[in-house]
Amino acid sequence: DILNGDTFPVQFAVDPTGPQGGSLLASLISMPSTWGKMQEGGPVGYMLMAIGLLATLLFIWRFYELWNIRGGVIAQSASQTLSNDNALGRILKIAEDDKEADTETLELKMAEQILKERPAVEGLNWVLKIVSVVAPLMGLFGTIIGMIETFTMITLFGTGDPKIMAGGISQDLVTTVLGLVVAIPTTLLHSFANSSARGIINVLEEQSTGIVAEHSDSK
Repeated sequence: DILNGDTFPVQFAVDPTGPQGGSLLASLISMPSTWGKMQEGGPVGYMLMAIGLLATLLFIWRFYELWNIRGGVIAQSASQTLSNDNALGRILKIAEDDKEADTETLELKMAEQILKERPAVEGLNWVLKIVSVVAPLMGLFGTIIGMIETFTMITLFGTGDPKIMAGGISQDLVTTVLGLVVAIPTTLLHSFANSSARGIINVLEEQSTGIVAEHSDSK
């Protein structure tokens, strides 16, 4: 009747209980949700979720900081007035204040200022890198704990009932997945933040080298 129906879609009902007396429906109802599966990771799983959340918040904060620093550098590049509220302005201010200094001294002073600006630009990018490396290792740690629990259950109760081993197997698989879920995006986030910071440092070094070159020619 469904195949020969003239209208689409054809409405019909499926009885999930079937001849098993509701066992299929009971199994579907007892299946854990996504959050329930994540909870099966145990303490290691909770730690991985917390680390992933903190890494995401850190990246958002770093993105906001780098956006402001880059905006200040771009604005200073297009302006003829030096300002101390941005990294490039503070570097160029050294050349403006020490016009009579020799080229080597000026170069050293500007290099020193770039080193002072570097921590603010690079910030806590190293934390993202550490998270991207540690997260898979924590996932492996949770996997080992789950396997130990599984073998303990096998030793105590044998292999007659697979449900007895399901808890440990589920824990080691969930922690492995969580470790990868945290590590892969964090690696990409660290790469983006690091390249953005490196781009700002390159602009500062380029501008500083240009000022030193002009100062050398004037001498």
